[in-house]
Amino acid sequence: MFVSVERVIDPRLRGRPVIVLSNNDGCAVSRSDEAKALGVAMGDPWFQLREKPHLVDLVACSSNYEEYGSFSSRFHETVASVAIASETYSVDEAFVRLPRSSPAAAAAPIQDRVRRWTGLPTAAGLGTTKTLAKVAQRHAKNLGVDLVDLTSWPQSEVLELLAATPTEDVWGIGNRLRAGLAGLGVHTALEPCPSRRRRPSATMVGHARTNRPRAGRSALHAGRLRTARSPAADVLTHARSDRLHPHRDA
Repeated sequence: MFVSVERVIDPRLRGRPVIVLSNNDGCAVSRSDEAKALGVAMGDPWFQLREKPHLVDLVACSSNYEEYGSFSSRFHETVASVAIASETYSVDEAFVRLPRSSPAAAAAPIQDRVRRWTGLPTAAGLGTTKTLAKVAQRHAKNLGVDLVDLTSWPQSEVLELLAATPTEDVWGIGNRLRAGLAGLGVHTALEPCPSRRRRPSATMVGHARTNRPRAGRSALHAGRLRTARSPAADVLTHARSDRLHPHRDA
């Protein structure tokens, strides 16, 4: 989200490799897609980055958390102003309930208002659970599109996407759990959950932090706000700086 805010404040940064630094300009805490493509990793010290010849065009911005907090508030207030109901998930992510019919059409005006009122771009993912919505949002980000609606996909294509989604990209699965699952032979979101207390057909998507939807309800998960193709969040740009994660309840 931080890079997206800096680009709203200074449009000249759009399309350029940009990072935001931690307090006292110590290390990279936010990166544009262009900076990631150059090999800049989270936590890379600025004193090392500025000495690398291939990073001569890298722009480093000192952090401005007061400004980022203001944009985060505006993002959530904007989403709430048009959504049926919204749930703040993080500084740059939220879940938003959508109408059961045509949820993608309902997501469009939310994304449009966020851009018009805050200047922040969003990417969205629609799914029958919050976890699937976040998978959809990540896929939208990878494709560089505004919205991926898994509720309109044939089941075979949804399963194909899950089979290509590593466990570490599933909401609620961190490094320790990923390592443990790998030891059990589970590497993707589609593979069976190893828990004996769950039916054999349960997958990692069903086992992770998936809230059971209420019948007849649709929802949109807004994720990180990001730059054109950078979150979030989680309609949501999983507020992550440029992404939106809508999700629809079954």
